[in-house]
Amino acid sequence: MSRLWQHPYVNVFKHFGVGEWKKCSKQGDVTTTMDKSIKSTVYRIQGSIPASNFIQIPRVLSQSLHLTGSFIYVLFKPIAGKFFVIHIDVTTMDHLITRISISNLFKELKATATSLQIPFIPSSPVPGESRWAFLILDLKSTLTKYQNRRYQCVKNVKLCANLLVKNLFTSDILFDPMIPENVKRRREYAALLREGTMPVPKEMAFPVPKDAAEWLELYDIMRFPDERNVVPVAMSTAVAVETTRRLMGEENVAPPLPQASVEKKKKKRKEMTKRELPEVGVNEPVKIEADHRGEIHVYAESDDDVRIHEEPIENNSSFVQASTSRKQNYKSLTPDPILKLRHVIGYSGSACRQLLWSHDCCEVVFACHGVIVAMEAVSRQQRFFIGHTQPVSAFSLNSSSTLLASTQSGSNPVIRLWNFPKGHSLAIIQSQATSLHAISLSHSGSVLVTVGRDTHGKHFVCVRDVSSADVTSRKPRHLHSLRISTISKAHTDVHVACLKIAPFDDTRMISCGRDNVRFWRVKDNTLRSCPVNLGEHHQVNFTDIAFELAYQANQPIDDRKIYASSESGHVFEMSYKDVCLLRVVPASPLPHPSIPSVATSHVDSAHSVRCIAASEVFLAVGSADGLLRLWKTDFTGPFLETELEGGVLSVCVSSDGLKVAVSSDKGDIGVLDASSQSCTTLLRSHADAVLAVDVHNRRQHFVTSSEDQTIRVWNLAQNAQEFDFQAPDEIPSCIAYHPTRNCFAFGSDIGCVRVFHVTNTNLLAEYRHHSERVCGLVFTPDGQRLISCSTDGLIVLYDSTQQSCPVVRILANVVARKLPATSSSHVLAVNAASTQAALIGPSQYAVTVVDPITLDEVLCLDIGSVLAEPNSGGPADSELDSPTQVSFSSGHILVMTSQCRLLKFDSETGRILTEVSNIHRSSCTSMVVSPNGKYLSTAGDKVIKVWDYKMKLDINFQVFIGHSSDISEMRFTPDGSTLVTVGDAIFVWDFLGKPTRQRVAWSDDVTENDGDDDDDRLTAADLIPRRDVPVPTPRSPPTSKRSLVLDTTVEAEQTSVPPRQLQRPPRENRYEDESESSSSYDVAEIDPALPSEEDLGLIEDMSTSEPIAFCHFRARKKGSSLAKRCYVAPQDEAGIQLDSVLGYNGNGRNNMIWHYQTGLFAYSCGSLVVVENLATSQQKQLIGSHVEEISTMAVQHDGQVLASASGASRRSPSQINIWDVATLTCKKVLSYHKAQIVSLEFSRDDQYMLSTGDYAEPVLALWDARDFDLLTVARCSPAAAFHSIAWNPYVAGEFVTVGSNAAALQFWRIEEKGDQVEFNVFEPEIPKEIKRSARKNRFLEFTSLCYADEKTLYVGSTAGVISAWNLMTNTCCLHWQAEDAEITQIFSNGDYLVCGGVNGKVSLWCVAGVRDALQDEESRKATSITVESDMTLDGPLTAASFDDDFELGIVGTAHGTLWCVNWKDKTMVHMVTGHPKKITGISFIGPTFDLFGSSSDDGCLRIWSGTEREQRLQFQVVNQPCTCLCFSPVIDLPSDHSSDKPCYPLCAGGYANGTIRFFDINAEDMRRKIQPHGSAITCMEFSKDGHVLISACLSGLVAVSSPSTGLTIRIIREHKRVPISDLSVANTDDGKCLWLAAARDQRVSVWQSDWSTDRCEIVDWLTFPAPPIDERQKSGEEWFRDIPPTLARFCPTDPSLIVYSGYSLNKEMLIYSLEQKLVIRSLTLTHWPTCIDVSPNGHLIAVGCGDRIVKIIDFDAGTFQDFTSHDDCVAAVQFSFDSKRLLSVSHSNIHAWYVAH
Repeated sequence: MSRLWQHPYVNVFKHFGVGEWKKCSKQGDVTTTMDKSIKSTVYRIQGSIPASNFIQIPRVLSQSLHLTGSFIYVLFKPIAGKFFVIHIDVTTMDHLITRISISNLFKELKATATSLQIPFIPSSPVPGESRWAFLILDLKSTLTKYQNRRYQCVKNVKLCANLLVKNLFTSDILFDPMIPENVKRRREYAALLREGTMPVPKEMAFPVPKDAAEWLELYDIMRFPDERNVVPVAMSTAVAVETTRRLMGEENVAPPLPQASVEKKKKKRKEMTKRELPEVGVNEPVKIEADHRGEIHVYAESDDDVRIHEEPIENNSSFVQASTSRKQNYKSLTPDPILKLRHVIGYSGSACRQLLWSHDCCEVVFACHGVIVAMEAVSRQQRFFIGHTQPVSAFSLNSSSTLLASTQSGSNPVIRLWNFPKGHSLAIIQSQATSLHAISLSHSGSVLVTVGRDTHGKHFVCVRDVSSADVTSRKPRHLHSLRISTISKAHTDVHVACLKIAPFDDTRMISCGRDNVRFWRVKDNTLRSCPVNLGEHHQVNFTDIAFELAYQANQPIDDRKIYASSESGHVFEMSYKDVCLLRVVPASPLPHPSIPSVATSHVDSAHSVRCIAASEVFLAVGSADGLLRLWKTDFTGPFLETELEGGVLSVCVSSDGLKVAVSSDKGDIGVLDASSQSCTTLLRSHADAVLAVDVHNRRQHFVTSSEDQTIRVWNLAQNAQEFDFQAPDEIPSCIAYHPTRNCFAFGSDIGCVRVFHVTNTNLLAEYRHHSERVCGLVFTPDGQRLISCSTDGLIVLYDSTQQSCPVVRILANVVARKLPATSSSHVLAVNAASTQAALIGPSQYAVTVVDPITLDEVLCLDIGSVLAEPNSGGPADSELDSPTQVSFSSGHILVMTSQCRLLKFDSETGRILTEVSNIHRSSCTSMVVSPNGKYLSTAGDKVIKVWDYKMKLDINFQVFIGHSSDISEMRFTPDGSTLVTVGDAIFVWDFLGKPTRQRVAWSDDVTENDGDDDDDRLTAADLIPRRDVPVPTPRSPPTSKRSLVLDTTVEAEQTSVPPRQLQRPPRENRYEDESESSSSYDVAEIDPALPSEEDLGLIEDMSTSEPIAFCHFRARKKGSSLAKRCYVAPQDEAGIQLDSVLGYNGNGRNNMIWHYQTGLFAYSCGSLVVVENLATSQQKQLIGSHVEEISTMAVQHDGQVLASASGASRRSPSQINIWDVATLTCKKVLSYHKAQIVSLEFSRDDQYMLSTGDYAEPVLALWDARDFDLLTVARCSPAAAFHSIAWNPYVAGEFVTVGSNAAALQFWRIEEKGDQVEFNVFEPEIPKEIKRSARKNRFLEFTSLCYADEKTLYVGSTAGVISAWNLMTNTCCLHWQAEDAEITQIFSNGDYLVCGGVNGKVSLWCVAGVRDALQDEESRKATSITVESDMTLDGPLTAASFDDDFELGIVGTAHGTLWCVNWKDKTMVHMVTGHPKKITGISFIGPTFDLFGSSSDDGCLRIWSGTEREQRLQFQVVNQPCTCLCFSPVIDLPSDHSSDKPCYPLCAGGYANGTIRFFDINAEDMRRKIQPHGSAITCMEFSKDGHVLISACLSGLVAVSSPSTGLTIRIIREHKRVPISDLSVANTDDGKCLWLAAARDQRVSVWQSDWSTDRCEIVDWLTFPAPPIDERQKSGEEWFRDIPPTLARFCPTDPSLIVYSGYSLNKEMLIYSLEQKLVIRSLTLTHWPTCIDVSPNGHLIAVGCGDRIVKIIDFDAGTFQDFTSHDDCVAAVQFSFDSKRLLSVSHSNIHAWYVAH
């Protein structure tokens, strides 16, 4: 019903009430106006940002218009000089949404999986003016052609500024506005209907004055897709474009856009200025014209001098060229042609399964994608018919084999007629069908029948008269020159799969298809059909038909039988004369079900008959089970049967009836000799696309891999397959042949690398280090190394001198992860001398050169910076170009980019030598240099180009066609005489260029040393193709139980030391090879030597004393220290006061205190102790003498005294601060330890306090808890370390420590002897069972402990094992595996036990039976320990505290979070949240302190509430640091926003990969993602009106983007190659945007912009003096990282003043006046600033310093105050909008300050 009301068309504006705005909506500047030119009211949509000014239909985007018309018409007029966009969202049959966008902003057609961008090119005769346009968009054809999807309906339409629009219509009828309205006669209407067009209705028509000559003089028309685009006669599109560029002398001519054309009146052909055009060898005047499709045609004065030709049969070349008989006076690449196609290995059975015999029974004709091949059955030589631009879908020969007809797949296919004996193309016929799948020539060759589909999806049968085709002609001609006429045509709903003309009558045909067999006849130029009555078999799918050839002379000519094959497995015999079914015969001799089951048999079952052919004595029947049977014509039984490897696709019997050609779906073609009953293989090929190829250096062999999961080895001399290897369940993505040995390696899409021996088909090695697709694999030319890399960034180096190819080194994050699809296996290359290897990485814009022996980095080429040059050949605002391929040649590194630019670098210095643009039009998929280094071959756009390597000729390349899809890879043979290209098939070319100086002697008798016992020489038996596919035998179990251990850490990437020297502790690597006498194989592994069972766990002689336990505190590495001098104001005179702190130090250990008896809750944040009142949420900060981060804390059991500890620094020793909880003041500062303090603990009676040092100083100190005097010290072994302490709550003076090695578990007792205090220590024996639990962890360390009662002690370990110890005997009574990782926290009250560890899990165990297990052995065996409950937190546990009943607890994690855990309710709630990694930026959202945002290296962008100190919202991007953020100053209220709900501005976050993400805080979702940069973004700022976002990156580029559209408006390159450190934005008095960019080289550029008019001008360029620097000390980003950043800010109250700070002779801050162009003031500083901000009221300047100081400067007086509360470099400062608050950031801590006024 939805289609009925929409017929004949729908006026969308009228139906949805545009103007009433109830069913649709408008936004921005949308007005109505009267247009005098078309005399109608139109809607004007205008504005600087198209996405903010639009008409949207329907009003709610979640709804759908459900407009089913396949054509959409838009009547609009672009506003001159402005951009416009039209968005049409279309729903497909599979319920997917595709956005089609039309805009004059687009420069080329671009199609993705979910969008299509169509450029609009106006044709106004007057520059700067625009005309009304009539847009016709065929949605059905567009989705079919560019998305391969079926159209369903239009979902919504959005018309964006800047344009005038009259109306919008949808319809199923094609309306043509140029058809006159006065077409009234019936005959004219009928003619229009046959053509499928109609004149436009009055509502859609533009007015045409009577005095106007034509419609096109006034208006533009745009059709998409343009159905009149046809394939050029003499050359493909790619060749035509290249020829055009050469003719016109323009190398950088943009390719035409034939898909969407804007028509205007066709004028009389105008002769251009005549001149010499030596580029194509034409010495006569020529004419150059562009036709209506944008194609360029060349017309010469004489047809005899210039001819456009294709490959003649004499040289078998597919090179398309313009030749001349006159003498050439220009330099071009010679010889011409330089390539000659020798052999094609491929059979496209899926697209065209036909096989034909030539009349002389010598040649078999088949299709290989876009090429038709005629192959001699005996010599196997081939002839080629090249000219189709898409895969061939059908072809046919006449009975005498003089005429060949063929057609191709795809939309708007063409039909070609060929002179079969000579191989010349006679004619090209444009078909009226949208697709063709069957073609048939009559036996006489006079009639041609084609079958396809029309625009409505119906089958279209067309009969043509081709009797005028002259087989003696050598020139291809058009349809009109041959006078080929259409006899008849018919449209039918009947399915036609196959159609053949009767051999005895050119006017009669038979077709078969789904559920039908029909007889056709042409009579009186009318084509009619009659179906065969199939009766009960009417549901059978028929696949092929054949005519009976044996008949008597006195028999009527039409008294013959017809045979039809079916998918049911039966052959149907029918009478041609009576048009009836005679019988149904099963094609298999086996018993079949009864005939009624034929109609219900499964489609394409094992016995499905796919093809049938007839001779005079037998029928050849091929089925899907791979059997070819020859039946007698009376069906008494098959007399000959043969089996193929795959299902039979096609059969053909020779004219003499002795040979049967057969093909299979595995890509094989064979010939069965019926007389000798022998079968020979004519061709073997891959059944799917070929991905990679490599050539052996000594043998005439090459190897290929394919998507059909096979790897095949080919003989280059015989062009035949020799070996076939299968790779089940994986696709070999790349392959490499060993240069000397007879073995190859391949990498697959699952990350596996295998090495095979070719002759004996043995698997030599297998490795699975890669987790993703292997994208590069290469042997070094000397055979010493094998290198593999994958898309997960991993690169692996193998020793290929050994048979097992053991691993030498593994590096991570070396290869670029986001590689374009065209990179394929070209991301890795090695030079001929085996001294350098080049790869794309570590970023997608860099190429790294390494030593192939060690993988040490030698050179790094920054392709992004090279292509960022203004004169690099690309437009300034184009998207970032990136390398896709690398290669070596004679001291050069060749890099191909994604925009088809060839860069040539010096391989020693990395200096760029040359750059060549437009190597191909769209993409370059492969490139290879000839062995002699004189030629370069590239592949792209389905063509091959051979270039002069030096590119110093007038014509530097030749173009060759043949492939119908992208070419995957190319390889030269070592002697340079052959080029092998692979893609849709394998093409072998003879290379006719200059040979190498030393010809490589091919030999099949090469002696080599493979490391095995057998001789590796080829014998005659080796050359016989194997009948069975050699599949590797399953891998035998390894003889060693040792596991694979490799160090792939970042440290391994940055050093050249082999991996085994980087492992800790030292391990010995060795290789193990399996004996070759074994039938199975084993893979060599690198196995570390394991310690013996007695040594497992506790090892005394470790080479390093650093423990492996996570619970051991390790101070965070810092690059800053506290300033030597600072000026701190008195408390009552301080300009700012610390109000609150956000964050918890997750790097500390036991640095959280919850004393539930008194309610004390305290934790550390940096160097501060934060005390919170849980009832009122008030916060107090204890600022003592701590300089470094607090590592641990402890509280006395009465809750009156708190102790906090921090480590030593360069200017202060380790400190323990003693705090009075009641007054929150520091009572005393203790100092003894020289390194870090890892543990603090008060005794149960609060008499003593213990402190322990870290592994660098394993000291235990005992303090008197009353006056905190040091009583005694105990030192441990240097190889040991203390982890934790627990005082015995039941016995005074006893405690237990756990740690590593010698301090694993120790029982201590304090003994007082007079004034002396001594320790008595006992070390118990660790059970072997607990030691064995550390087998996986290699070393056992006890990490945590607690007392359960007076008899029981629980101890946790790094292995996740909890052991229970009897305190009466100090022995272990039992243990169990509590966790799968290290246990860091453990608590017990006797009946229950709580434990948590590194895995983030907190578990509650019932251990009531443990105390009974301490009594005897029987109770121990019957002990039951069960887990009651568990919870998983966000990271490893670092601190915890629980009440006595274990109902409530507070737990801290390493991710900077404090959780409240409720075991009773089984809930966990955030109490304190912080960033786990460094905070990179901070910004206020609104005018108050209510909300602000922060960004961090952990990829989080968080929104905080300043008053509540809680996190409100978090946007997480995994594995991508967020480097900066900013908020729009303008809030765009959504249409459905309610007034009682707060609304927040748009948030932008910049990331390390150059992307910017826009987040909608109101919707809590990401709105858009863009990538204007190729390197990390350093800073961003919105304009004051919020319409644009200005961003800067490390490479020095500044991008101006639109947040609403995501488009990059402008790229500014003035600061190229220098990181931008600061941006600032202000508004001038006249409303223009004033902004600046500060670079790290002390340069500041000031710009004035008016984004509404797209103007951006530089106002001032500031260069500030700096100390002289030795240029040799500079090393890119490292140098800039070591000096203070350049900072600049506009004064908020006076934008003409700039506050500047940077590296200079003196530490000072400068005030620069834009009006006076000079520095008017300077403020002296005591420390180098790292960040600055000016308060909005202009009174104060906040400065963050690298010396951990926040400095407040009075803007007018220049006085300052210092504030020291941070423990690291201050990274950011920010004033609130009301100047009452200040935020400062250091590492992961945020400090909020009150600003005194």
